[in-house]
Amino acid sequence: MKVLFSTSFILLSLIGMSQSWSTNLSLDRDISLQHTFYIDKVVDKRAEGSFIELDPDVSVLLQFYERSIEASPQSSGVTIFLRELAVKSGTHLELNLEFYYQSQFVYEYYGDVSVSGLSGLDNALADLLQKAVVEFDVSDVAVALFQQRSVTEELDRVKTMPGRKDGYNLHTEEEEEESRNVIAVGYQIGGLNLIGFDYEYRVSDVFGVHAGVGLAGYTAGLKIHTKKHKDSSFFNLSLKDGGFGLVRTAALEYGVRIVGRNKGGFGFHGQVGLANVLYIDREYEESIFGLDGVPPVVLSMGIGVSW
Repeated sequence: MKVLFSTSFILLSLIGMSQSWSTNLSLDRDISLQHTFYIDKVVDKRAEGSFIELDPDVSVLLQFYERSIEASPQSSGVTIFLRELAVKSGTHLELNLEFYYQSQFVYEYYGDVSVSGLSGLDNALADLLQKAVVEFDVSDVAVALFQQRSVTEELDRVKTMPGRKDGYNLHTEEEEEESRNVIAVGYQIGGLNLIGFDYEYRVSDVFGVHAGVGLAGYTAGLKIHTKKHKDSSFFNLSLKDGGFGLVRTAALEYGVRIVGRNKGGFGFHGQVGLANVLYIDREYEESIFGLDGVPPVVLSMGIGVSW
């Protein structure tokens, strides 16, 4: 009986030890940083046969940081090497990360936390990933890299610190600063149009002038931006024409561009506000508004894509 019990106990232990750990890390955290950086790449450098499977791959860690860290146009990109991610003794999650900046090793993080079964894995991993970035953010290395005048000089100083490792080549090209001018296409864009085109020329961090035309009408006006980067939200003060003289309005709209991480690129374009009708053809007014006539203000909008 003792032999049978012992055998059963050993089998149960082996089953527990061979438990498969997997995560797609769908959680996020609100990570506030003192310095302007974000995680731009995560590289899986774990040994073969790693105990925790990332579903579908290591990109779930990068997506976690993209959701959790708000990057500004002035932010610097930092690369992370994932060296270890495993559950030890069935109760402790261990994480080892290396931070690289401009292809040079600058910081190493090691941490562990208790984990209670598969249900607690995502929370435990999210906590460690958050802690790793926060500890790097308050480290002397981050101060040297992101608060001094010359990043190149401070990076050279970091290279001489004890415990540094050899650099590596990311094979990335530096991105040139793109124009902040915007081309937009869509419904009620470029005038009171079924489909239209509008071009904005950015004259400063705050102001941009724009003009457009479409089927069938035109527009011209001034955009006032809330931030200096290309994808900032804006207020649009414009004159809009429909039917090439059939109706004209003066409109004030609030607009946004949504491009995700693809900063300055192709994305959704939307604007909405109110307009005052300056002129409207009498027959057209009756056909649209009836005997009541045109109201003092009407809805003004535009929706489409821009780049």
